[in-house]
Parts: sequence; structure tokens; C-alpha cells
Amino acid sequence: MPNNLKVLRGLLKNSNYQLIFASSGRQCLDLVQKNRPDLILLDLMMPEMDGIEVCRRLKESPLTAEIPIIFLTASNEPANLIEAFDLGAVDYVTKPFRTSELRARIETHLKLFHLQQKTQQKAEQEKIVRHIVEAIHSSLDIEQLFIRTVSEIRVFLELDRVAIYHYTNSQAYEVAAAGEDAPLAAVFPLLPIEESRSFLVRPDSTDSENTTLLDHWQIHQEFRLPLFDTPGFYGSLIITTRQPDPFTLDLQAALADIASQLEVAIAQAKVVDQLQSTNQKLEQLTEQLEQLANRDGLTQIANRRHLEKRLAYEWRRLLREQRPLSLIMIDIDYFKLYNDTYGHLQGDEGLKAIAATLSQVIKRPADFVARYGGEEFTIVLPNTDTNGALVIAQQVQAAVAQLAIPHAASPLSDRVTLSQGIISRIPSFDLSWQQFLDLADRALYDAKMAGRNTYQIAA
Repeated sequence: MPNNLKVLRGLLKNSNYQLIFASSGRQCLDLVQKNRPDLILLDLMMPEMDGIEVCRRLKESPLTAEIPIIFLTASNEPANLIEAFDLGAVDYVTKPFRTSELRARIETHLKLFHLQQKTQQKAEQEKIVRHIVEAIHSSLDIEQLFIRTVSEIRVFLELDRVAIYHYTNSQAYEVAAAGEDAPLAAVFPLLPIEESRSFLVRPDSTDSENTTLLDHWQIHQEFRLPLFDTPGFYGSLIITTRQPDPFTLDLQAALADIASQLEVAIAQAKVVDQLQSTNQKLEQLTEQLEQLANRDGLTQIANRRHLEKRLAYEWRRLLREQRPLSLIMIDIDYFKLYNDTYGHLQGDEGLKAIAATLSQVIKRPADFVARYGGEEFTIVLPNTDTNGALVIAQQVQAAVAQLAIPHAASPLSDRVTLSQGIISRIPSFDLSWQQFLDLADRALYDAKMAGRNTYQIAA
């Protein structure tokens, strides 16, 4: 065994390989765990523990199972070699060694091993990129999109600091960031900004001010990727790290893919934001149109259209609950004479004053005032019986009297007065809300026939 080691040292001394030698199987297992070599030359016959047993133990461990093993043997017994290959050995070299053959086999299996590693790393990296891209497209809220992106890149690609900057009017501001508690806003903007391409910044490739900054934050490299959006440059995806040479070409390509997907997600988020803004505007416009359709333009209280909708709703509701509904129909006495005397503009002011007064009299949210037409108003009082409606009618009469609106042409009073028709019913299938409204109108007619400036209750 010592002679074999001396021979191997001699054959490989001028190679570019870093060599570690073990004099026994157990020492080999210990050294492999500590150093994790790229290839193992294993003697088939060794004291205490032979090469077959060492190979078996190496292949049983997930940490060493992928390391290629070349057996060194002076035996041509097929059973030993078959067992070695069954355990996972990749090749064998017979003694005495020929330098060219030994080096050729080492070189071949090292290339294969490195290619396999690179393929596995690339596959794993592609898997990570797919995961990050899925995370990017999982949110259409741009703030959440940025937070998710920087967090996923940092965690899954094991990078130190990640940030996204949006540049507006040549002023950079941080949109989202994840990483250590470093003043990102102080670090990133001072370094060069390139809008057209991705690039690396190293301490040896920038000016002294930025070199000092990189050294202060122990940043070994910074990688910037531009982000574009209609109509042009949007900002940058910026990654810094303390690791030496972390940005391999494969990693740069992966980050470029992520940046392109981030651009798509930004565009989608902006479209969604615009749609939401448009929908909000449409909802506001619809609400405004609905209000206009239901509001009397002069008095700014509900109009007849809204009155009928509301009355029909309350009638159905109280029909189910079997609770009373009251309605007061109100008319301004001798209003035509008022207009003839004071003019229509003053008449409009009078209508607005009375509408405002009626709105102040009712207190409950469910009570409802509307202009029925011309100089007629209605008050709808859900869950209110006749006595309750009488109280409201009296309060209306008193409130309008307090307004003391002059009416010199009235044969009844020198002030504006009201006539009111009152009805109160528990809704039933024998009566419709339209008939209910007609009965209130008849009661109002009765109040006028009784001399006006009074109220009458529907029979």
C-alpha cells in the first residue's frame, strides 16, 4: 500500500489536481467527509477494510454517493470487479499503472462528473426560477408583487440583499426591498446606473467613492438588471452579495429570466390597477347617476320615482313582518297664488325651505321624505301607527309655522300653511301600495275640503 501511494504521487505530481492521500480505508472515509473530493482513486485490496467495503459506505451516504470512484487493482478476477461496478464504481485501472492511461481516465471521469454537477445545478436552478416566476405571477398588486419577488430571490437563490428601484424623473426611490438591515437607499443609488443592459459592479471596477462604500458594507459584487415598461425604462432589479464570484453566467441568465417575467408582471399589475381605477370611476359615476335619477333637482330630496320604489319595498317588507306603515301626503295651501304674487323664483325658494324643514322633522334613518310633484310632498314612516303619524304631522305643521313664510295672497293666513292627509295600515294582500298612496291622497283632499291648514286621517 505505501508503495502504491508513492507511485501515484510520482505519476500525478506534475498535474493541476489538488491531491489528498489516505493510507487506510478508515482514513479515506474520514478525509472524504471533510474534503468532499471530485474523484476518488480507491485501491481494491487494503488492510483492515478493503476497497469494496469503503466503496459501499461511500455510496450509502447521500453526501458522497455521487463522487466517482476509480478502482486500482492488480487483480483481474471478474467477481471483484463486478461487485465494484455493482456498488457504483465508474472505472478501474490495473497495476502497474501507465501514466497516460491513468491521467486519461481521471480526466474523462472528472469532466463527466463536472458536467453532471453542472447539469444538476442548472436543473435545480431552473426549478428555483420556475418557483420564483410562479410567485411573481401570484399577485396582481404591484406592492405585494415587489415584496414577493425580492423575498423569493433572496431566499431561494441565497443572495444577501435584493431590491427593486423605480426611477422617476431621474430620481430613484426604493419600491421594495428584502434582506439584511442595511440602508439600501444609501447603498444602491450611489453606484452607476445603466439603463440599457445588465452589468456587474465590483470594487475593482468602480471609482474610489463607490469602492469605499462597497468595502464598508462588505459587498463583494453587485448585479444590476434593467426593467423596462411601456413606454421605456422603468427601474432596476439590484442584487448585492458578500460571496466571492457568485454571479456565474448561469445565475446571470436565470436572473435575466426573472427580470423579464417581472416586467410582464409589472405590466399586468398596471393593467389591473387601471381596470380597477376605471371600475371605481364607473361605480362612482353609476352612483352619481342613480342619485340624480332618484333626487329632485330643485329641493334635493327624493323624487316621485324614488318614492314609489321605496314605498313598494317598505310595503313588501312590512307585509312579511306584519308591522304598520304610515304615510303623510302634504300640500302647500294656495301655492298658485303664492307664485302669482311673489314670482316663480321666490316660489322655488319656498319649496326648498319647506323640503329642508320636512327633512329635519323626521329623525329615524328609515323615515323618508320625497317631493311628490309640484307643491306636494310625502313622508313615509315605516313601523309607525296612526298615533305616531299624528305626532309627525303636528310637528310638521309647527315647524312650517315657525318658518313664517309671508303669503299675502292667501285667503287663509298671512303666512304659508299646509294641508296633510294621513294614512296608517298594516300591509295586506287585500291592499296594494298604489291603493295605499291613493287613500293618503284622498285624505289630503278631505283636509282641503275641511278648510285647509289642517290634517285628515284616511277612513
